[in-house]
Amino acid sequence: MENAFEGADFAFGYWPDDTGIERAILKGDNLLKEIGEGKEVAQFRVLRVLCREQAEAEAMSQLWGDDRPKAAQAALAFPALRSASRRA
Repeated sequence: MENAFEGADFAFGYWPDDTGIERAILKGDNLLKEIGEGKEVAQFRVLRVLCREQAEAEAMSQLWGDDRPKAAQAALAFPALRSASRRA
């Protein structure tokens, strides 16, 4: 799984809940910021991960995604984008 995260620009986690299927961006918040600023991004590698539950998606994000310590520090400058993308 670590190699899959390393090779992806975006990683999305999906899991079932009481209302259907929930999802969250596990990796790619900074790239979304660049796209929002109008910087050209030519090609994306997207990873879709079926998770058993939200806790599993959160663990993957903490291990390999945007919630790793250094990634979390970089995202502090853009808290509105980060919280909005978590609800996407």
